[in-house]
Amino acid sequence: MNEIGEETVFIPQVSNTNQIHRKFHNNQHLKEFILWFILLICLLLLAGPFTHHLSYSVPTVKTRTSARHVFISNTRGNFDARDYLILQIKRICSPNKRHIQCELNLQNFTDSQHNQLQNIFVRILNTLNKSRNIPSVMLTAHYDSVEFSPGAGDDGSGLVIILELLSNLINDLTINFSNVHLVILFTNAEESELQGALAFITDHRWRFNIRHFFSIDSISCNDVADLLQTTSSQLIIDYSQVARLRTNVILQKIPKWIPFSSDYDVFILNNSRFGYDFGFLPDGYTYHTSSDHISTCKQGIIQDLGDTLAILIRNILLENNQQLNNMNDTDPLIYFDILGRYLMIYKLSTSVLIQKILIVFIIIIGIIRIIFDHIYRRQQNFSCNDFHCIYFRFKNPLTIRILSIIIYSISNILSMIIGVVFSLILACIVSMIQPVSCYGWFSTGNMSHGRYIHTASVLSNGNVLVAGGESIGDIALNSAELYDSSTGASTPTGNMTNARYAHTASVLSNGKVLVTGGTIDRIIAINSTELYDPSTGTWAPTISMMNARAAHTASVLSNGKVLVTGGQTNDTSFLNSAELYDPSTGTWTITDSMTYTRSTHTASILSNGTVLVTGGIGNGNIIFNTAELYDPSTGAWTTTSNMADARYYPMAAVLSNGKVLVTGGFNGIIALSSTELY
Repeated sequence: MNEIGEETVFIPQVSNTNQIHRKFHNNQHLKEFILWFILLICLLLLAGPFTHHLSYSVPTVKTRTSARHVFISNTRGNFDARDYLILQIKRICSPNKRHIQCELNLQNFTDSQHNQLQNIFVRILNTLNKSRNIPSVMLTAHYDSVEFSPGAGDDGSGLVIILELLSNLINDLTINFSNVHLVILFTNAEESELQGALAFITDHRWRFNIRHFFSIDSISCNDVADLLQTTSSQLIIDYSQVARLRTNVILQKIPKWIPFSSDYDVFILNNSRFGYDFGFLPDGYTYHTSSDHISTCKQGIIQDLGDTLAILIRNILLENNQQLNNMNDTDPLIYFDILGRYLMIYKLSTSVLIQKILIVFIIIIGIIRIIFDHIYRRQQNFSCNDFHCIYFRFKNPLTIRILSIIIYSISNILSMIIGVVFSLILACIVSMIQPVSCYGWFSTGNMSHGRYIHTASVLSNGNVLVAGGESIGDIALNSAELYDSSTGASTPTGNMTNARYAHTASVLSNGKVLVTGGTIDRIIAINSTELYDPSTGTWAPTISMMNARAAHTASVLSNGKVLVTGGQTNDTSFLNSAELYDPSTGTWTITDSMTYTRSTHTASILSNGTVLVTGGIGNGNIIFNTAELYDPSTGAWTTTSNMADARYYPMAAVLSNGKVLVTGGFNGIIALSSTELY
């Protein structure tokens, strides 16, 4: 009776349990749907702007849309750096009295711009060993920089470290350079497609004996340098002996994902040299800017890398390093540092084995857990009023449970992948549409030619005239084009008579555009001027200015005349002269000169008709904080109060209240964020 009674009680409970079970799963499905819906919305919110910005950032990896930095070649700074390095090499090598010889060598080469440039070499050898087949270890850094960049981290720090190492190694009595020579290489034109390094590996006779090299490029001023790359992972074993360890195997992969290059990429071309590449990735945004200055370097950063290199190089010179025969990593090493103090190293095969063991271990633990839970549930007497009814509805509940876990896991993974892919596709579509209400900026029609240091003038019909500028390869342009704001399209118009950049363009009261001065080669300014007629789309020469000038200003006065001020005729000659253009006669007349010579300054027309000139750079490369006023009624200049900061390349805007806002600029050391009101 008891068994029949239990059976009688049990049967109606099954129906009730099914209802509870369905209700539970319905609630679960609802929760899952809500969670996935929220996740999809979050992904859309994140992926939309991300994809939008990515659509702008990806093209700029290949070509800059903003003004690119100009490689400094055949400039005073470039020659001064070369002369300084040669002087320091001679100073370091001169007091040596041992059987050690320093061979100084300059390699001449021509870059793509036909500049005659030089690489600097010095080889340290023992005069007692006359063999020509002695292997060499090479230390290398580049001594060229870019426009506006002091180049402390890229690559002034590398030069300083190498010079100090050279001095220490020559004076180290334990090193005689008899079995391994030391080669120091300072390359030029690294910023210009690595042409100095290419000249070395293709033409220089010392290249054949290089067995090891250390490339130092882009060292951070704020943190310890990383070992970015090695030609063989086996070199990490030697690196593990240094005091401050800063590397991991992921850094080795980053250069393959991000399209940047350094001299290291040239030295590994024929795959015959063991090499290290030291640098720093997270601070890369400071390189090639005015922020790349020695004043920002933290104490000990340069010393730290010098100590690391000294250990590695001494081991090679003393032949205490690994004697590797080839660079083929049959079983590559996996490595990463722990807090910069310890280096974990193990083989890839070991890593794969560990992963397999962990996977099997997790699966076994999972199965054991399910089995024990299954046995426990079987031994317990519980009423079937929840989702555990699986033990009463299937003949093989353990198998069903394992399968359901596998199916549930796979479905979750697939749903996540589908959700992410769908949201990214939708985000791409949104980024192509680019609604103004969402992002503020949106793309419009491209110009016919890439250009910078050009002019843009708003014509009376609402179109914008873009004229001149410089293109890739330092080529001055004479082309011009019109941007139609109603259609968002740019169309070519008549070409100027003269190619030019760093010029001015002024819209006259008769609707024509006056273009003045500029340069075609960054060396000599021109004095020619010409007029653009919007009605015909053609240019016509007009009378030239009295003085050739570039990087000057031009202001349309209330009387219709154009005031041209300052500028420079070449790299070292700056102007304080001013002249007036009269559109009615097409002639130029001299007016009073400014108090100071200046170029790359600003000129603003005030509400009372006077012209305020501020800042700039003048003779002697003096950067000004001075300001002066021009009175068109008298043709005279008067000085006014100085700005708080000296600056050139600033921007100035006349506000609606009549005040003038001056922003930014460069003070010779850093780009300024300061602003001032006049």
